[in-house]
Amino acid sequence: MLYKAKMSGKNAVHIFLENDFKLVLKEINEKKNIIMNAIQNDLILPYFQPIKGLNDNEEAQSNLCFSELLMRINIDGNIITAGEFIETAENIGVAYKMDLLPYRKSF
Repeated sequence: MLYKAKMSGKNAVHIFLENDFKLVLKEINEKKNIIMNAIQNDLILPYFQPIKGLNDNEEAQSNLCFSELLMRINIDGNIITAGEFIETAENIGVAYKMDLLPYRKSF
């Protein structure tokens, strides 16, 4: 409801209605299915995000040697970031399974 209120503009309030409850449950179930499908069908991808200092110049960036390992889910070419699924994965108790998959693929 927070996000619905934010999308409505400043100083907005959104009251939780029965239809909202159904939509939230549907979204949670869809995310759960995406996560379980990704685990079972090896759709979790490693993603390397460069780590850069605030004062790095262009020359130093070409010698970059550090990256943070993140995970993404590839569903039919659509890349889903962890921000879209990690909370649900933690809530259903499978985040620990997902953590190992990008490591295995990256090494």
